[in-house]
Amino acid sequence: MFLTGKVLVADDYEPTLLGLSALLEAAGHTVHTARNGTEALRLATAERPDVVLLDVLMPGMSGTQVCAELKQTSATRLTPVVLISGSGERDHRIEGLEAGTAWPCRWRPRSR
Repeated sequence: MFLTGKVLVADDYEPTLLGLSALLEAAGHTVHTARNGTEALRLATAERPDVVLLDVLMPGMSGTQVCAELKQTSATRLTPVVLISGSGERDHRIEGLEAGTAWPCRWRPRSR
């Protein structure tokens, strides 16, 4: 038996957003998408997903800023957050850990 849930995917890079969404939906998950940090924060609060996947670098609020905001709100504090990035910068991993992410950074292939 497979467990399914509600996932929020936030990324300003359309191919990554569509690719992750398609994979998760094919696995039976309900997927909500956001194209910037502000939209991700709004959706995470409104939809209460089981997990949030955030691009590190997005317009408006970064993924680490969104994560920090989610961890400071009682309704979303326990929601696991995974940061995703096309860059391998160590600083992004450290910022993610400081923001309270469940997994500091998962790297995606960089094609930009």
